[in-house]
Amino acid sequence: MNVLVTGAAGLTGGAVVRELLARGHAVTGVVRDPAAATRVPAPAVAATADTGDPAAMRSLLASADSVCHVAGILVSSGLAGDALGRPHTVLVVSTASVYSRYHSATQRYRAAEERILTARPDAMVVRPTMIYGSPRDRNVHRAVDFARRFRFLPLPGRGDGLLQPIHYADLAAAIATLVERGGSGVVDAGGAEPVTLRDAAAAILDALGLPRRLVPIPLAAARVAARGLDALGGGRWAEKVDRTLEDRVVDNTRLVSLTGIRPREFARGVRDQVAAG
Repeated sequence: MNVLVTGAAGLTGGAVVRELLARGHAVTGVVRDPAAATRVPAPAVAATADTGDPAAMRSLLASADSVCHVAGILVSSGLAGDALGRPHTVLVVSTASVYSRYHSATQRYRAAEERILTARPDAMVVRPTMIYGSPRDRNVHRAVDFARRFRFLPLPGRGDGLLQPIHYADLAAAIATLVERGGSGVVDAGGAEPVTLRDAAAAILDALGLPRRLVPIPLAAARVAARGLDALGGGRWAEKVDRTLEDRVVDNTRLVSLTGIRPREFARGVRDQVAAG
């Protein structure tokens, strides 16, 4: 099978490419930046294109049996045109943040999914939770680095909000299986089981061999500090603090049923991450 994978130089996209290659498929890995082409896992064919540009994607889609869009649901407009009717299987990686009450892009995520499903009602949309497992992840690795440097972790509020992070390698294996299997509809993808923010922080310290030094920060104080950071750096720290108030969990029933893959528990995954450097 000829599979087109976007975001092929990224953490998850690169892992998906390696999974598909290991299973004997021909893969074309799409990157936006020509400089990133060297990071597409060999022997996949690297191609440079803007996934937000229908004209740029049309010729690539024409030669693909399946398309796996990992580059980001917000840069998927190039897949929503008539060219998307050509591949036999269409899988798009979205995000479980579509369920969030606080995420600033929730409505944009939903609108992007709708564009894809209008073009291909039989597409499969995968909604992963927080992705971790590598120095390239944008969440857990920052906490690991902070804990390694300062030997403690701050804990906004009571730390009882639930998380369900999924290891990038487990997600990639599931995506590759879904591409092979085909199908349609929404598939949520999270870790083995939910953990509280407090337990996740403790697991990070355990993996580093450090004492469980968790420093509680009152939620009001955390919000004030977050707003200050946002004003200085233009980030979304206040939003992140608010999101500690909601349970970020999903139901893996359909993921396990379709793929047979059971993602690893967070404590094991973060130990694997720390061990890998």
